[in-house]
Parts: sequence; structure tokens; C-alpha cells
Amino acid sequence: MAEAVYVAQLAREFQEQQEAEARWKRHADSFAAEAATADRERDAAYRERAHLLAWLAALHPDSAVMTPATDVDAEGWHVLFLVAGGWQMSWHIAPHDLPLFRHVEIVDVADPRVQWDGHSTRQKYSRVRRHTRLLAIEAEVADASTAEAPR
Repeated sequence: MAEAVYVAQLAREFQEQQEAEARWKRHADSFAAEAATADRERDAAYRERAHLLAWLAALHPDSAVMTPATDVDAEGWHVLFLVAGGWQMSWHIAPHDLPLFRHVEIVDVADPRVQWDGHSTRQKYSRVRRHTRLLAIEAEVADASTAEAPR
């Protein structure tokens, strides 16, 4: 009789462990699905960023150049450099986004145009904001002078 009780208890514990394992598996599967969704969303955002950077490079054809990235272990990465408002800015470009940049010259890492000036990401986006404000002011001044011009 004691043996039957012991076997029943083991069977219950085994069943509880199987249920707990199934719960953890559902959580793990859910986490994996959420991670995959997050990866797809991140990749889509980076692709969108690449499109905008390609456009920005087209707007700055005199200064936009690319070079192979020496600071990334993965093969095929490049760095886009451009100068806007007198300031250097740079972004890493993934290998799968390179076709968007066919219009940008690729230069050797020793080219003076791709010598990083030490700017941080924060400084880079401060430069972007400053240049954007200057362009917006220029547009407002141009609009105001056009509106005031005699006809």
C-alpha cells in the first residue's frame, strides 16, 4: 500500500513537472516570437534609415563618400561620410543596403575624406539638428523676400 501511495505521488510530481515544462516552453516560444518581431522591426527601421541616408548622400554629392568599415568584424560593412554645414557626419551601412548607395564613390580607407574627426553619435545628431535649423531659416528668409518683392 505504501508503495502504491509513493508511486501515485511520483506520478503527480512527474505530471506537475511536465506541466511546468510546457508552461516554460510556451513562455520561451512567446519570447522567441517577440524577439523575431523586434528583429524584423529593427531591420525595417535600419532599412528606412539607409534609404534616407542614400537620399542625403545624393543631396551632398561633393562630399559624400564611402569606405569599408574597419571597426566592424562582419564582412561587407561600409561607412558613409559626408560634410554638411561644414561638419563631418558618418554612418555605418550594412552590406545588404549597399545597392542603395551606388551613386556614392567608394574610396580607400586612407583617403583624407574618410578620416573620422572623432565626432560622437550625440555630436553628429547635434550637427544634423543645427544644419536643419539653418536650412529652415534660409527657406524662411527666401520665402519672406519672395513675398515682399514688388510685382
